[in-house]
Amino acid sequence: MKKISIDRVLSGLAVIGWMAVIFFFSAQPGEASSETSGGIVSQIVELVYPSFETIPEQEQIAIVDVWQTVVRKCAHFCAYALLGALVANAIRTYDIRKGGRFIIPVAASALYAVSDEIHQYFVPERSCQFFDMCIDTAGAVFGTAVFALGVFLIARRREKNRKK
Repeated sequence: MKKISIDRVLSGLAVIGWMAVIFFFSAQPGEASSETSGGIVSQIVELVYPSFETIPEQEQIAIVDVWQTVVRKCAHFCAYALLGALVANAIRTYDIRKGGRFIIPVAASALYAVSDEIHQYFVPERSCQFFDMCIDTAGAVFGTAVFALGVFLIARRREKNRKK
């Protein structure tokens, strides 16, 4: 019987844990989700527009709407960038060819993004958006690429240190 490494177990648990976090946020009804991102938007608006209160109300609403969209899309991108990196780390513990080390994390994250958007379709005041799946997948590509670059740089440094 083959021994399972602690690294494999922990990296797998990290993936499952992060998927649970994404699921938790997706399960929030629209109003609760808006409140979460709304708090972040309020802080950004205070920083970027010090005299926000003096701006006409219509402009305030337009500014908040733009920032609300930016914050939500950045959250999608970052959540899936982390998921891509975590899946890439978990895949690293298996004997998989180099191409698969990139394709599998991106594909797994993209599939989870699809399931996440389908899940949101059934949550009150939420919707299933193709554009969000694209942002999620782009985040997964980015996170996986950053992880791969980090692994490459660490291996390169170790190789240089061995030669000394």
